[in-house]
Amino acid sequence: MATKLAHDGRMYEYMKQVTVLLQFQHATREGNGFLYLAALEKLCVYFFAYNRLDYAQNIPEYIARMHELKNTNPDIWQEFVNGDFSVNTSNNVPFTRVLDV
Repeated sequence: MATKLAHDGRMYEYMKQVTVLLQFQHATREGNGFLYLAALEKLCVYFFAYNRLDYAQNIPEYIARMHELKNTNPDIWQEFVNGDFSVNTSNNVPFTRVLDV
């Protein structure tokens, strides 16, 4: 019984991770700025858990700066909300959006 519960718990955690990754991918492909930031915030937990300190240290600051754009630079914030943070690489395939870095 205990092994089944442990297995169920690990499977649940795995499914949560996959869901967050799919949300992040969906946000990028759709150009959904709000979902992008929300998924990135959820991913931060996993960066710490998997000892990815380079991401764990920089992503929270990036998210904070992106939220500051509402007040510091509303024009750029509006472009972000409109989905102009990703680029469509093909006119024939609509789900090929990638981040414009």
